[in-house]
Amino acid sequence: MKQQRKNHRFSFSLLNLNCPRRIHKTVARDRTEVFPAEETVVGRKIHALLAEILSSEKRDFSRLTSYTKIYGDPERAFSNIKGKYSTENKIRIFIGDKKFTTVSDLMVTRRGERDIIDHKTSFSQDILPSHREQLRYYALPFLRKGLKVKVGIHFVRYGRLEWIDVLHRLDDYARIATKLSEKIKKVERILEGKPKPQPSNFECKYCPYILSCPIKPVYLISNEDEALKLAGDYLRAKAQAKKMEQLLKIWVNQSGNVRFNGSEVGFHPSAKTVIDEQATIAFLQENDIPLSEVFSISANKFKRLAKQVDELSSFVEIQSEPRWGIKTVEEGRNR
Repeated sequence: MKQQRKNHRFSFSLLNLNCPRRIHKTVARDRTEVFPAEETVVGRKIHALLAEILSSEKRDFSRLTSYTKIYGDPERAFSNIKGKYSTENKIRIFIGDKKFTTVSDLMVTRRGERDIIDHKTSFSQDILPSHREQLRYYALPFLRKGLKVKVGIHFVRYGRLEWIDVLHRLDDYARIATKLSEKIKKVERILEGKPKPQPSNFECKYCPYILSCPIKPVYLISNEDEALKLAGDYLRAKAQAKKMEQLLKIWVNQSGNVRFNGSEVGFHPSAKTVIDEQATIAFLQENDIPLSEVFSISANKFKRLAKQVDELSSFVEIQSEPRWGIKTVEEGRNR
């Protein structure tokens, strides 16, 4: 008798994970091993403040600006959005036999239309593909009802609202639902396999199961004491590297560059372009060539122009000078 597949409880955050180990532990609801990062705690407080502010008729943002520094005008960001505001609105989405329950930070209701807005409290203003995907998923139940949906991100730190997409057609619904189904199948395949950890700079940083991970990073910051220790190690390593560099320069000056495991440490040839500015300016003025054609850009622009105007090449001198650094070389015996 074929064993029936377990009906796992999914979430949008789960679908965006790539590490099999974390996916298995998240679905199993294992106990978390680290406290939330300070930025997470601050983010939750900001979300709570915004929920209170946007739910009121007056929308006084002074409580927010007194709690944290805002590099913009949050009141202006919402000034042109008309409709009925509702915060922390529960959204239920059904795809096949899967049910997703999520909460929108802000929903604005107008006849036949919905605006769904997500607050981002980090200092980044990058719109990631995962942000776009998740907001489009939020639109699904409203698209199914034939409503027009506009989705956007409110970058709280900068008082900026960025609209991502406007959706209102059945083919929009079909496209997004298909993408969501593919994500569900991917996670189901992972759950049928082994919980093998997969390292990721982003996921490992925020993983609640990092302490027991067999491939956890050498350094891990989860509190201020660990940050201070890492800062001390970094400064000591930087000072030690400077001393190493000075000793290597002495050796290289006497004995030549050093090769090690496909790399060569030492001084390497480097070309430098030196321009006779006085003669060049005089020539440009005589020939009605704007100074911005040369000096506001770079030496590369000058060299390109010199290929078109022969006289300019006489004002350019290529000087060679050694530059300290590391370059990749063909494998060979260490010297």
